[in-house]
Parts: sequence; C-alpha cells; structure tokens
Amino acid sequence: MKTSFRPTPLLSRLILALALSAISFLSASQARAAAKPAANANTALVISVRGSATHTDVAGTESRLKRGMALPQGATITTGPTGFVVLRIADRQNVLRVRSNSVLTIETLSVREVAGESVINTKMKLTKGSLLGNVKKLSAASNFEVQTAKGVAGIRGTVFEVLAVGIVRCFRGQVTMVILVAAVQSEITIGEG
Repeated sequence: MKTSFRPTPLLSRLILALALSAISFLSASQARAAAKPAANANTALVISVRGSATHTDVAGTESRLKRGMALPQGATITTGPTGFVVLRIADRQNVLRVRSNSVLTIETLSVREVAGESVINTKMKLTKGSLLGNVKKLSAASNFEVQTAKGVAGIRGTVFEVLAVGIVRCFRGQVTMVILVAAVQSEITIGEG
C-alpha cells in the first residue's frame, strides 16, 4: 500500500515561518558581507540574488541584479522562472523576498527622522508573481504598502506573503487589505490566530 505525506495547514505555516526566519538570518549575514553597502536609507539594498533577476531603472535601462546594489525609487525588479531576490528596505530592518516569475516596482521609499523616531514611507506595486516579507513593527506615522491587481495591503509589523492576484497571507502580526471592486472600497484585516 502506497501512502503519501500531506502536511497539515498548521505544519505548512510552521515550515513557511521557519523558511522566513532562515531568509532573515541569511539576509543579515549577506548584508554584512556585501562589498558595497548602500549609503542611503532611501534605497532597497540587494542582499541576495539567485537565478535570473534584473532591474529596470526610471530611464528604462535594464541590467542584471547583483548583491550589494542599491535600488532607488522607480526601480522595477523582474525575476525569471528560477530566480529570486532578497532585499533589505527602508531602515534596513525590513526584508522582502521577491519570488520567481515576479515583477515588483519600488514606487516610494523614504526614511526620515521625526521627533527622534524613524518614519518610513514604502509603497510597492506587485504586478506579477509573489513576495514574502518580514517587516518590523512600524511607528504610527509610518506607511508600508504593497499594491496588487485587487487592492492594497497595508503592512504594520508582520511576516506575510502577497500574491499579485490579490491574495494576502499573514503568518505573524497583522495586514490590512483594502479591496477595490467596481468603485466600492472594502477593508479586511488579516492577522494570526
């Protein structure tokens, strides 16, 4: 008799959470080892690249992504069928993994100090594929959003996954998804537990 192993939803979430933890740990190690760390907190720092991955700048020039590159606002990241990119963004505490067959545009990326507090404004547009993220708890004045075809996911301090088709999964913390359907706006809060 042949049996097959099918993980339970809880086991699947645990495996994904462990994978995100490993990504975060490896990302920190690779960021320290990067030859040219970004001098500007208003850029996304490429800390790992595997397979086919390119970026297009605001002028339309396309080039291969390399570890240590600093990507400014307006950059579009494209990954191939076996590619992925790990980015450290904003104040270097937040990590995104742009998965294979994905297209992500960094629309807004800024960090500024206000009354001794880091205020982060990050807006990304995911037009194809998916991304995993680990965003540390943000200040009340901060903003971290990922736009998809179906709406905008607002991240507050979360381990999450966003798919370009509008699916959002929250593994820890909370995500608010604003969904736009036929000019009607609905808001859904997704959280663990």
